[in-house]
Amino acid sequence: MEKIHSIDEYYALLSEVNKNFKNISSNCFLSADAVKRFLRQERFYLVRVEDGILFLSDEEFYYRGYYYWNPETPKNLPIFEKPVLAKHLYYQGHKKEDLLRNENILSFCGFKKYDTNYQIEMEQEKEEQIQCQLQLFNRILEKGEFQIEYAGAEQYEEILRLRMETSEFSCFTFSYLSEEEILRGMEEHSYLCVFDRFHNICATTYVDYSSIIPEGNGLCVKEKYKKRFGFGGALLYRALSDSFEKGCKRYRGWITQGHEASIQFHERMGFQYTGKMEEDWIWGGQTVNE
Repeated sequence: MEKIHSIDEYYALLSEVNKNFKNISSNCFLSADAVKRFLRQERFYLVRVEDGILFLSDEEFYYRGYYYWNPETPKNLPIFEKPVLAKHLYYQGHKKEDLLRNENILSFCGFKKYDTNYQIEMEQEKEEQIQCQLQLFNRILEKGEFQIEYAGAEQYEEILRLRMETSEFSCFTFSYLSEEEILRGMEEHSYLCVFDRFHNICATTYVDYSSIIPEGNGLCVKEKYKKRFGFGGALLYRALSDSFEKGCKRYRGWITQGHEASIQFHERMGFQYTGKMEEDWIWGGQTVNE
């Protein structure tokens, strides 16, 4: 495994693989800014394989894998010290032959299909309905002496601890963010929390505003509050309201196949499926949070 040191080196590797190997297929949709961020944080690596290459970003608890290779050639991967996550993105009902061949390659290398996720979205036209529901949730919260506020730097450790304690999350749920990036997100009001009257966190969620369409992630509720006060719905309606107030036209997220409670919850709220699918393939390591 070789560390990549510059964006020029990255592009030279892409040029080399496209020049030297035929019928190249990839699961990589990295922007130049994303690659520069990996390089700045010194966590971007290269693995050379038969008829191609594999890039790895170090996500602290696992590696995220991005391949450029010939899908018709078996690969032999080295042993990694962390699990590796490879994602396949496609539209429902349109899984191409290359993707099917790449699934076979991943299986040959020891990867196992872990999750299938559906992208969902809410449009701004439902803002009035969202505001009505948010007011209802706020009244319920006030009766229990709870309130929704943005998280600050003083909640940094508490949020990380709650994420680690949430059994629904696997070690692959979150991509790496440095402490600086998390604190900047708090300054930009990306982290919402439900607090009790002693200002302890009862539930939290994160909204990624880095793209034109914000995306929610990491909604977690302390075990003792689950199925009692509707904190998940309150946070999600508040996140939707904040996003539309910022001028965003849509809000997106992902739900996992088989998580019926989450699917029904989002469908009741009025989320629609975009048709975009994501399959997670995992090599090695633990697949659940411990």
